[in-house]
Amino acid sequence: MSYTNLTTLSGVFSPIDYGSGIQYAQGLLDLQPGAKLNLGLWLGGLDGLKSIVAGDLDSNIRRISEFATSNLGSKIYLRIGYEFDNPQFNYQTSPPSDLYIRAYQHISSSLRDLPNIIKVWHSYAQFPLNLDDYYPGDSHVDYIGVSLFQAPFHEDGKESMRSVKEVINYAEGKGKEILIAESASFGGTDIKWFDTILNLMEEREVGVWCYISTDWDAQRQWKGVGFGDTRVPDSWWRRNVVNSLKFAKYDVVKDDGGDDDFVRWGSMFFIGVVGIMSVAGLLCLSRRRRGSGGYVAIVDIEK
Repeated sequence: MSYTNLTTLSGVFSPIDYGSGIQYAQGLLDLQPGAKLNLGLWLGGLDGLKSIVAGDLDSNIRRISEFATSNLGSKIYLRIGYEFDNPQFNYQTSPPSDLYIRAYQHISSSLRDLPNIIKVWHSYAQFPLNLDDYYPGDSHVDYIGVSLFQAPFHEDGKESMRSVKEVINYAEGKGKEILIAESASFGGTDIKWFDTILNLMEEREVGVWCYISTDWDAQRQWKGVGFGDTRVPDSWWRRNVVNSLKFAKYDVVKDDGGDDDFVRWGSMFFIGVVGIMSVAGLLCLSRRRRGSGGYVAIVDIEK
């Protein structure tokens, strides 16, 4: 996993540290040729959307195309304007306009001929929004992504993930693959949180789940925010996830992910091997569509 900004493309062709670990997309693919890369593309807020629609950032879109073309052996899950409904990213207008949709479509159309670009429309799933106001259209979306950081239960123990489930319902209604693109148990690891997510995966056929396993307080950008230490030890992950009876029907694969320097830096990457995803820097469950093999790939990075 890596992040960049369309206005600068920082972190794509050379490393940069925003305060949450080094981001270096090309470095990840150099480290693991053929990897599947989860790439978050920030669009620069409302000013950035206007520049995209005006064509002012077409040269940078072409550079993304060149990046994808030079890495044709790798699938790139491009989260265009990720977390479009996150107020911090400043994509919303009042009343809602089609500016985000037009910017997304402009990027998507410019990259449409690239076979290794997987276009992801990614919701923050924290605030009530009319998703139709931001949906760019079926032809521009391959996966619908969702973030999941909230504690998915009330004090009485009942699950409460209405906003997340609304996004999942929306994805299923569109016939789109579901990707839990970013997630962590806010405030530190909690077995109830994991149990709820695993149940969600079983109930709703989520295709990919990525859990960020890191000490957030050790990172300048996130220190004191409240995420805490969400690292999951290998023994705990195996005991509570790999050996869970609900996954007994699946083949379980472990891949150490090779060189772990990027783990220390905070960057993350997919290693794509026959549909198996492994991730350094996060834990990931993935599976094929029902009836097509049913892989669940388990990767843990705590040595």
